[in-house]
Amino acid sequence: ENMSIRELILLVKSSTMLIGMHGSALALAMFLPPGAGLLELFPFAIQPEEVRPYASLANVTGMSLAYSSWVNMNMNNTVTHPDWPAELGGVYHLSDEEQHAILSSTHVRIKPCCNDPEWLFRMYQDTIVDIPSLLAMAAELIKKTKRIQQSLHWQSSNTETTILPGTITECHCALDIHNSAEPSFLISWQAPWNSVYLDNHHALWYEVWVQTPSQSHHAAYKLQATSFSLPADDKTKHGLIVWVRASVEGWGVGPFGSAVICKL
Repeated sequence: ENMSIRELILLVKSSTMLIGMHGSALALAMFLPPGAGLLELFPFAIQPEEVRPYASLANVTGMSLAYSSWVNMNMNNTVTHPDWPAELGGVYHLSDEEQHAILSSTHVRIKPCCNDPEWLFRMYQDTIVDIPSLLAMAAELIKKTKRIQQSLHWQSSNTETTILPGTITECHCALDIHNSAEPSFLISWQAPWNSVYLDNHHALWYEVWVQTPSQSHHAAYKLQATSFSLPADDKTKHGLIVWVRASVEGWGVGPFGSAVICKL
């Protein structure tokens, strides 16, 4: 709980297995290296086959993760909180009949997210995990990861950096008539949202592709600044079409942002 998001991501990137209760924190699984395992724990009365966001994530092409789910099958190993606020699974605001139905339920049917009282009651309950059964499932998951690693020829030393830059944001083009003798187009943008999570020893660069409407080819520029200027002359009097994307030196490139039109 005291780790920053960057520290958490780097920790997950170097892990061979992630184990956790169903919940938003398991979104960190997207940073697991190929060949790793994801073991998702479910509280009593929640059916894994009906709640599959992280199973689907593990099966996304290119993720190459081994996935398994563990379910608490013993009602005695759950700690419920009927007195909590309704938005945290409390049920005391309901009628006695509704409370009884929820407290005695053993299978929560899939519900639209996210304000159904029965769903919230079971999702916010605490779970006493049966360690022997969890270890047995983890052992089986390790076997799955080894098979995936063999098929990928996976080596942990190759997983140091897997994060590529996202899309640049707030790309604009403005006509600058004040800072030089000749007018120019000033193109500026913001760094990708995930640039702060990229390893510091890899330089972040930007590729700027420029094309006039009449051309069938583009000119490309590479720089580390988040702004770029081009003369607004006869060659560009009909405007420019500009694309910008970020790249990490030696690793790869991110996607292009939306095209920006520069006009006189």
